[in-house]
Amino acid sequence: MFEQVLKSIEKFGSFSELEQKMLCDVMAKRTVRKGEFLLRQGDISRTTYFINQGSIRHFRDIDGFNELTVNLFTEGDWVLDHKSFTSQKPSKNHIQAFEDCELIEFGMDAMHELISKSPSFFRLGKILDSPRSLDDLKLLSPEEKYAQLLTTAPQLLQKFPLKHIASYLHMTPETLSRVRAKY
Repeated sequence: MFEQVLKSIEKFGSFSELEQKMLCDVMAKRTVRKGEFLLRQGDISRTTYFINQGSIRHFRDIDGFNELTVNLFTEGDWVLDHKSFTSQKPSKNHIQAFEDCELIEFGMDAMHELISKSPSFFRLGKILDSPRSLDDLKLLSPEEKYAQLLTTAPQLLQKFPLKHIASYLHMTPETLSRVRAKY
């Protein structure tokens, strides 16, 4: 059940079989339906999720009518509201299942418990590193942003509608359509 999680943490360093077992003991499998919220604006993020199957959208409600997509996640990604999780302050964002998902939950208390048992679990803090984001690409042209998406996360184009992709890339759907026509 936790094979994909264990494979994903290999990039943070090697963990002994005992450490892997300790990690699996504090994680829980969770199934969420399309449209279900994992975090609502105003809640405090206390859990990170690993996506075994499905896709998730991380977004902000701007004014009750408009939304800004903060991030998009698919299988093999770790999901959390980074700012709320690390500051333990209310989130300005929502995290919502875009399709039915099979997730592995890993809570903040469990992370602290593991760190208290073995310093090697400090490496798991890499999960908290800011996820794939295009924030550093705001100064790029629409064509450069789209090219970067094609290079780093082409699977997003298969999972999410263009309006969410456009919002994630900080451009209008019309601009995205023009850019895509060039590729």
